[in-house]
Amino acid sequence: MNWCVKHIRQTRPTEPVKGLLTLFVILWRLPFASSVSITAPGDVVAGRPFTLQCKITRSAGDMNGTAWYLNRSRIYATRVCTSSIQLSSQSPAGLPRGCQLVNGEEVYTITIQNVTVDTGRGRWLCSYADMSASVSLDVQVGPGSIQLRVDSGQSENTVTVNENSTVTFTCNASESSPVSTLSWYNNSGPIAAAEISEVSSQRSPNHGYLTTQRYTVRVDRYQDGDVIRCEAQRPGKGNSKRVSPSLILDVLYAPEITCNTTHVTLFEGQRLKISCDVTSNDDVVIHWYQSGRRIDNAVTTNSQGPARRDVTMSTVEFESADAKISGVYQIEATNSIGSSTREITISVISIVFYLKILNMWQK
Repeated sequence: MNWCVKHIRQTRPTEPVKGLLTLFVILWRLPFASSVSITAPGDVVAGRPFTLQCKITRSAGDMNGTAWYLNRSRIYATRVCTSSIQLSSQSPAGLPRGCQLVNGEEVYTITIQNVTVDTGRGRWLCSYADMSASVSLDVQVGPGSIQLRVDSGQSENTVTVNENSTVTFTCNASESSPVSTLSWYNNSGPIAAAEISEVSSQRSPNHGYLTTQRYTVRVDRYQDGDVIRCEAQRPGKGNSKRVSPSLILDVLYAPEITCNTTHVTLFEGQRLKISCDVTSNDDVVIHWYQSGRRIDNAVTTNSQGPARRDVTMSTVEFESADAKISGVYQIEATNSIGSSTREITISVISIVFYLKILNMWQK
């Protein structure tokens, strides 16, 4: 303003009109900003577009002094003027310049189509003259990759283990920022957090983060066919989630034997049939014994049972029972894991003996 007064004093009286015009031009170009504000999105998600707007309300002047900064580094922005006259001159970067307003607003807009941590995270500042407004933004980053493996070194998606053995699964999630949550699931649903151990998050060689969790379980035959997976997820709006490839438990166990009876009493001459079902998910060998002596007249029939289990029905049959078949019968089923046995007692009653007992009772 002092320069304006001095300039007017130096103006010759013979040029009053020229002096007034000069003062008018100077005042026109003075920055009369009354407020600076920034409009920011609620959530900034990596890989998605986001837009920031800096709004400057003023009475007159041009906006050549407006600038954007991210973490103290100056950047360029596309300028949109409202209630203004757009001039045709362009900046070296190809951006409009020289917007002149009359009692209007100017909006500086920054739109990043594919935001990353480097291009979006930090303190954004819009500055004009001696006024500025700022906002701090965080970029939500979802998991980059997630892997699930078993510590035994098996590389297939089917993990073959013996019953009652201990298996450790390791879930690794790598990304550019730490994962908020890792979750584990099996066929029954979520795995309790109390069963998860060794949680860690550390810098990886590629300057990202590597989050690791381990799930250790002692398996039984009822977990055969279970599907294990882990998920990495960050909270907030627009959250992203990655799911690991699944691993299937193939639990090998000793055979299960279920028989239709444990004790049979019958008369001589009657027909006898004993049946047992042998369940196994591994090749099985079945033998029958009578009082410790192996018998070879058993008949076996294979069928597919539930939950990836093979069911073998083994049958011992006698067309006409006599006293010789009385005794304790044992069925033994063996596979690569172990063996199981069941016993059935058979009692054959002689008709002659039965009639003698009946006559004695009647007397």
